[in-house]
Amino acid sequence: MTSCIKDIGQDAVKVQLDESCQALSRLIRDQVFLTSFVHALEEQKNFNVKEKCAVASLLTVSLHGDLPYLTQVMEELLRALMDQPSNSQPKLMLRRTESIVEKLLTNWMSICLYGFLRESVGQPLFLLVCALTQQMSKGPVDSVTEKALYTLNEDWLLWQAQDFSPMRLQVLFAVGTDGEVSEPLEVSALDCDTVEQVKEKILMAFLTKFGFPYNTPLQQMHIEYEKDGRFVPLNEVDASSGVLGEVTMLNTLKHYKVPDGASIKVLSKTHPILSPQSSLKDDQNYSTKYFHLVSGNMTFELNVPDMHLI
Repeated sequence: MTSCIKDIGQDAVKVQLDESCQALSRLIRDQVFLTSFVHALEEQKNFNVKEKCAVASLLTVSLHGDLPYLTQVMEELLRALMDQPSNSQPKLMLRRTESIVEKLLTNWMSICLYGFLRESVGQPLFLLVCALTQQMSKGPVDSVTEKALYTLNEDWLLWQAQDFSPMRLQVLFAVGTDGEVSEPLEVSALDCDTVEQVKEKILMAFLTKFGFPYNTPLQQMHIEYEKDGRFVPLNEVDASSGVLGEVTMLNTLKHYKVPDGASIKVLSKTHPILSPQSSLKDDQNYSTKYFHLVSGNMTFELNVPDMHLI
């Protein structure tokens, strides 16, 4: 067999791997084997939740083409789960989603609801999310804790919200390389918004106005504020940022003293990969090194250096 494979120029290892995959495919099509396999995995004490989720996802990808068979397997696993002594109280079942079948059930429901969401409720649901996002953006949102003044969840309510003022910015987009700019686009913002939040609102306003996204991603965007005929760069953190020990306050429009109706110019960063601003939120200690509107339960005065805009 190997000599024949060599004659036709195929890799023997690859063919053997294909045969092994086909054998595994036949095995998972055996309901008795598959349920026994899942039970054996569940009995392993070192089999964590992340691994269970991965197994459920792999089974879903492998069997979603044969949904009736996947449904039968899931029903049998659910019956076995209900028969366990730890699930004697039906009200508590499926709440923790710590088993493979519970993860599998979530994936199965996603597949079954896909057509309904796409054809029936997709557009109303999208409009609802957009409306909620728009209402939430009318009030302060802490960039670090993500708590908001206008929220549906009390746990994420911004209790320590400070006074804020709505603003309308005239946003200009750089066109070409000769310094030309587009017609101004009016963008609603708050004086307590961070620089990154302003960028997000600019991108959302652009999408709403023109129906397609701006060609520059947020992390590669750079915005400048026009003051006395000159454009001053706006950064999330710079030398003028307020500092208390090792904690740094994110810069806002109020920090830069940007007035209502100001002109903001949008540019593409020349070297986006080397820019430290593009990875600020990627810092693992982002929530402890920076703060915006609130900082845990601490109350303190900031040491804000004098800032002179040129």
